[in-house]
Amino acid sequence: MSGTPTSQNGTMSAQKVDYQAVKAWIPTQEAYEAANKQPALLTAAQRKAVAELARVIPAPMTQGVEVDDKDYISILQRKSSPFAHCYHPQL
Repeated sequence: MSGTPTSQNGTMSAQKVDYQAVKAWIPTQEAYEAANKQPALLTAAQRKAVAELARVIPAPMTQGVEVDDKDYISILQRKSSPFAHCYHPQL
């Protein structure tokens, strides 16, 4: 993928991010919550940063989508066929 990433308001950022530190921090927070059955303690700055990050990260495309075994491509092809009016199997 090419191009320059921009934020939603059009500003660009070229700061290096220590993703390894973020990735290492998350399991410690999750482990604390699992062991203590309560939310991990966060500073106000951490809570704000996590909330902002969660807000701007795109949701997975499959979130809230139910998948079944129905072959929707074949159904669409049959329905869009010029001969669709001739034969309608049970769908």
